[in-house]
Formats: sequence, structure tokens, C-alpha cells
Amino acid sequence: MTSTTILDFLKRYLILTGAVFLLCSSASTAQWDSVLWVPQNVPVVQSPSHVWLDVFFLPEDPQRGWACGFGGNITRTTDGGETWQTVVIPANQLESIHFVNESVGYVSGPDASAGTIWKSVDGGVTWRDITPTVPIQVGLNLWGCYFVDENNGVVIGGGCGTNQLFFRTTDGGNSWQLRQYAETETGLSDAIIYDANGEGYAVSSGYLWVTQDGGQSWDIFNRTVPRDMITNDWQEEITHKGESFLLPVSPGCNGQTGEGVLGFLRFTDDFGRTWRQFPTAGPMFGSFLLDEQRGWGVGQNKQVFYTLDAGQNWTQSACGILDGEIMDDIWFVDDTTAWMAGTDIYKMTIYQDVPLVIDTIGSLNLCAGSDTLVLIASEGYAYYEWSNGETSRQLTIVSQDQVQNGQVSVTAYQDLDRCYAKTVNIDVNIYDSNFEIAAPDGTVFCDGESIKLSVPEYYGTFRWSNGATTSTIEVAESGVYVVTVGTVESCYGVDSIEIVRNPRPDPVVVPGGPLLICEGGSLVLRTANEWSSYRWQDGSTSRELFVDTPGEYRVEVTNEHGCVGTSAIVSVEYDAIATFLQFSPDPTTGVQFSSIVGELLCADVIVTNTSSTATVDISNMNTAENVFFSIPPSMRRGTLLPGESIAVEVCFEAASIGEFDDQVYVYLDTLCAPVIPLFGDVSSELLQGQSRCNIVLRGIVEGQAERIAISPPYPQPASREIQFDFTLSNHEENNVTLSYELRNFFGTLVASGRRSVSATHITRSRGDKVTGSVNIALRELPPGSYILTVGHKSANVGVPVLIVR
Repeated sequence: MTSTTILDFLKRYLILTGAVFLLCSSASTAQWDSVLWVPQNVPVVQSPSHVWLDVFFLPEDPQRGWACGFGGNITRTTDGGETWQTVVIPANQLESIHFVNESVGYVSGPDASAGTIWKSVDGGVTWRDITPTVPIQVGLNLWGCYFVDENNGVVIGGGCGTNQLFFRTTDGGNSWQLRQYAETETGLSDAIIYDANGEGYAVSSGYLWVTQDGGQSWDIFNRTVPRDMITNDWQEEITHKGESFLLPVSPGCNGQTGEGVLGFLRFTDDFGRTWRQFPTAGPMFGSFLLDEQRGWGVGQNKQVFYTLDAGQNWTQSACGILDGEIMDDIWFVDDTTAWMAGTDIYKMTIYQDVPLVIDTIGSLNLCAGSDTLVLIASEGYAYYEWSNGETSRQLTIVSQDQVQNGQVSVTAYQDLDRCYAKTVNIDVNIYDSNFEIAAPDGTVFCDGESIKLSVPEYYGTFRWSNGATTSTIEVAESGVYVVTVGTVESCYGVDSIEIVRNPRPDPVVVPGGPLLICEGGSLVLRTANEWSSYRWQDGSTSRELFVDTPGEYRVEVTNEHGCVGTSAIVSVEYDAIATFLQFSPDPTTGVQFSSIVGELLCADVIVTNTSSTATVDISNMNTAENVFFSIPPSMRRGTLLPGESIAVEVCFEAASIGEFDDQVYVYLDTLCAPVIPLFGDVSSELLQGQSRCNIVLRGIVEGQAERIAISPPYPQPASREIQFDFTLSNHEENNVTLSYELRNFFGTLVASGRRSVSATHITRSRGDKVTGSVNIALRELPPGSYILTVGHKSANVGVPVLIVR
């Protein structure tokens, strides 16, 4: 039979036997969700921080097993793990152990300087060094071994920085044949030989190897690393069934370990054409395939996983293993008998279904404070936890806080790690005479509301002070409510609670004027009283609301008790009558006058009633200040008929230079008053007179009146004193101090002073102003023409004064 034919036959054989094994083992597999790994406390010699690195049980006699590890430790059992005997050989690190029968076995691993392989012929009691001799031993770095029978086998190693070394023996290790390969950075770790002259497989960092002649020659037939990876990661063990391989992976050619290092499990079920890679929280070192679909992988940081579907899904199964422990290898005798090598030797235990029941001492209906109930969980569990947090097997119930919703439960665990649990519940009724009336919504409420009062339903009788006989009542009045409860177990209790009902606020909205707004105007709405909080329909939360559009408005307020009340609706409308009047010129430009001091100018303002039905009263049409601008009384009339227009004369005269403004108002009975602005500009004036000596006197009055205006001084001409009226615009204080200066024709200052006067305060729409009068004495001044300048802060105005004797 050719090697190719042998290979095909073995594939078919393994596939068929694996399928049969799967069918026969499906029931056992279902128990893997109840696996506990139990440490065996295997003795270790001269290695306090020892880790077991490989474990093997004889397939034809599962009572016999062996394990090897650091410090040259080799242990054996002949009674299925009940007892273990450990010996030590002079080796550093033993990574692979394999027996072909109950007597003959081999162990190998990397030594401190090279590598080593040892043989036992007495079942592991004693060992003999059979390490190959080669010209250069440094870098030998032997790792895994595998034997078909007592004589035929291989030991392999090297590859990370050196050649790959395949040693083969046909005489039980007395002699070795070496085959070397020079693949870059791929360390050899493990091998399987199925026939002394036929098929076998080996694994190295990132590659699978195959032999068709019992290990005499080898070829790489598959790269296991994903295409996007450049480096070859360490694959410490090979396990194979049919077309499936399962490989544990550690990063790097030699395999990295330590904190934060991750790992993988790689699975193929199509002979390496595709691979599934499962990431793990630590480097992975050991694996085992039970058939083409089911396998296990183990590694650092308590990483233990199994798959039932060829690596598509993985389940962790590390119950019983302490956190941080290392698992390095795993071996299955059958579906439910397995061993792991690591910090200790662990044996798989499948939990048995132990019944869990609760026995009672005492009544399940008890009165708190006088009765006692003892609950006892059944035996057979390692750890108990009751619903109230207690962890003993027995629980004594004496109070209501030990029961939740009328039940008590216990959860029992068959292991101290509490991986697998069973829970049972029992109904318990505790009647507590020290109960309290429950008021979930509080004891304070508002008019129009009600609140619920309740006591536990498990009491048999209920008698409230308002006559109710149910466990829950609904009340809407203030007062003290008392309830008496009782049970069939003669457990009675009484409690009371005080309920307070508060009034709701009754807010009233007060407008700041008629409920009318002008085009572009606004109206203030506010509550008559102060409340804890406010909320208008637009979301405003202040006491006042400025309204600039017509509509219906209301406010919701909250009082100091948290009760809410809503005001009546207030309707705000536009002032329709005011919109009937139109002015010409356009109010946006107004009427402009330009003159000199003392000149009287007049202009017509056309007023039109645009309504087709309403008559508008314009008898109160006038200027706002009526000082520099005025409407002659003869121009005022009572009514303006629908569609009628009239021309109203408006006049302007100023006694000083500067800029002046005012407005024409039509004072209506409604809120809005139509208005047109008035502007006046008075330029400088040439004054000319003649003295008693027939000398011509000329003077130019110049100044700027921006904030202050004065009337022409009187009497004029004057002899002993003069008086003038003043208006100070944009000013709010009633006490005003004015400065004055008198200069003669030549500009010489002849008199000056300051006058503090009490003025009259007037509020207007265009800004506040004050008015008053001032007297100035002229007794010492000679006759002639003078200029009087009056000022307030930075505002000044000048007017002529003529003195005669």
C-alpha cells in the first residue's frame, strides 16, 4: 500500500471512528455544563513553585497514568489517581511524556544547556538517559516525543534561531537518525506517529508538518497563521482527529507568558484549508480532541475551554481552579474522565443531581417577636446561601426582614467556587405587630387629590378608624387614621398615621393697564400675590410676563406646600381704534424745521381717518412737551368722520440755537396714541444794536443745546434783574445746579455764578425731564448788549440780553 493510499485510509478511518464516538458520547457531553476540576495534591519533590507540564493515561489501561514537569519531577498512578508516587531525574524542564504500555515510556524536554530524553522500562519507577549524541549539542533544545511502540518513535525540537531537528529511533533510543530543516523562526514542539513506517504529524510555530515514512522525512503541508499575521506564534501541542486539528497558541516563536499576554485556540475541520481562531485571556499550552467536532484547550490564567462544534463556539469550564493558576496540558480517558496538568494535577468531576429540600421546625405562619421558625436545607452541598444573605445550612426566622415577598429561598452549591447551583423556595408568612402603615405617596397632599394607605395583606382582619375593613384605603381629608389588624394566628397590631390636606393656590392675573396692545407695543401681566414658583404657557417662570401679541394668557403657580393652581384666562387684544389714524408726512421721517433764534415756522400735518364706519375723537391732539413745538388752539377740532382728512398746523419757535425734538400725539380713550415725530434745528444768529453813543454793536450768538433749553429772558430789555425758565431733558433728579456767564460785546466776562434750584420732575415716553426758573441780578452792570450762557454739566445754551438804565 502506497503512502498516499495509507493517508487516505487513515483519514477515512479516523472520520468514521470519530463519528461513532460522537454518537455514543452525546449523552455524556451534555454533562459538561456540570464539570468541577478537583486538585489531586500530587506530591512534588524539590520544587516549591512547581508546574506539571504534561499528563498521559494509558488508553488500554486508564488506571495507569503519568505526568511530568519542572525540576525533573515525574509522577505516576496505578489506581486511577487515588494515589501518586513522584520521582526526580536530573533534568530541568520535562515537557512531554508518553508510554506505549504499562512498562515502557519516554519523557523529554528542553534542558538548561540543550535538551534531554529519558526512558523507563518499569512503569516510571526508574529512568535512563537516552539523549541523542550529536556533534554540537548547544541549541539542541529537545521538546516533544512520541512512540508507536517500544522501539519506534521520534523526539523533536529547535527551530527558533536554529534548525528544526527531527530525531528518529527504531531500537528504543539506543541509536538515533537526525533529519534537519532550515525553516525561518518556527520552533518544533510536538508530534504524533500513527505507523512506524507511515503517517505522522508534527507542529511548529505557525506550521503543520507531515511524514509518510514514520518520521524519516518531513514536509510542511499547512501554515496555520492567519494571512494578516507576519510572525509565527508558538503552538505547543498537536491533537488530531480525522480532518480536524486543534492547536493551543502563545504569541512569538518561543511562546510568551506573563501578565497581559493573550493567546488563541486554532481549529480546522477541513485538514487546514480554513482555520477558526478563538482569542483567550492568556497564552494557551494544551489541547485534546475527542472527535472531529469536540475538543478542549487549556492555558495560563485559569483558561479552560471546550467546543462542541469544531471551534465555532467555546464554553469556559474552569470551576474548581484557583484564579491565576496555570493549566499546561489535558488528557481524556473518556467523555467524563479527564485529567489536567498545571499548578496541580486536576481530575474532572461531573456533578451528580443531589435533591435539595427545606425541612421546617415550627409553623410557616408565625407572629414576629413571639414565634420562631427554623429552616434546614438538605445535606450534600459544599456551600449554602439564603435569600437574606446568611450562609449556614440552617436558618432561624424571627422577623419580617428575613422574608422577601412572603418567601425564603436557599441556593446550594456543590463546590466552594459556587459554579453550579440549585435553588428552592418556601412560602413563609410573618405577622408583625410592629408594622407601620404604608403611605407610598407621602402624608401631605393637595385639595382635589387623595392618597392610599395600606398594611400588609397577609393579616386576616383590618379595622380602620373611618370604618373601612380592607388592607388598603384611599383618603381625601386631613386627620389621624388608625388601623387595627389581626391574624388567624392571634397576632394583633395597631398603628396610626396623620394625613394633612393643603389648599391649592388661586392665582389672579393683574394687567399693567388696559388689555390692549399697540402695534409694536407690549403689556405687563403679573400675579396679584407672590407664590413659590410660576409657569406661564410659554414656559416663563417669573412673576411678570411681557406680552407683545394678542391672545389668551394664564399662569400656573405652586405654593409653599407644593400644590398647584391655575389662573383664569386673560384675553389681550390689539387696540383697533388707534390703527384708523394715518399721518402725512410719514411718521418714519416726521416733520423737519430749520430756523434761527426767535423765528416762528409752521407746517401742516395731514391727519386721515381710514375707517369706513368709526368716528375718531381728535380733540386732544397736541404736542407732547408744548414748549418749542405747538399746535394753535384754533387748529384743534373734536371729531374726524370716517374717511375724512384735515390739515393741522404745527409751529416751531426756539429762543436758542441747537437741535430740538417733540412729538404730535392724539390722546385717545384707548391705550395706543398715534404719533408723528417733530425735529427742529436752530442755527447761529447775528445780533446788532446801537449804544447811547451811537456805536453800532454786533454779536453772534453761538451754542449748542443738547440737554438744556431756556426760554427768552424777561423782562427784555432789562434793568435790575432778568428771569428765565429752563427745561433739562433726560434728567431725573429734582435738585439741579445751573452755571451762568454774562459776557459783553467784546467777549469779556463781566458776571458769573451758580444757581441751585428745586425743579419739577416730569416723566414722559421719550425720557424724563425737569423744569424750573432762575433769577439773575444785573444792578452793577452798565447798559449794553450781553450774551447769557447757561449750562448744566456738558450742556450749554446762549441767549442775548439787552440792559438799559
